[in-house]
Amino acid sequence: MERKSGMLFADKLERATAELTEEKTIDRFEKILRDKKHILTYNNGLTFAFHRETERKTKIDIYFAHPYYSW
Repeated sequence: MERKSGMLFADKLERATAELTEEKTIDRFEKILRDKKHILTYNNGLTFAFHRETERKTKIDIYFAHPYYSW
């Protein structure tokens, strides 16, 4: 969920794979204006293995959360 606006964008994945995660993320963020998208924060799961390609295609900076830190 986005912190300030409270907006949530979610898609159901048929399988939890890095390929599907990349595809859905790119599809979702292609529809959002450039000035409305800035940063994504991922957890450290294997489903985010293709983060570099996602970052390149969406032009969004991607960061990873520190394990065990909820803030």
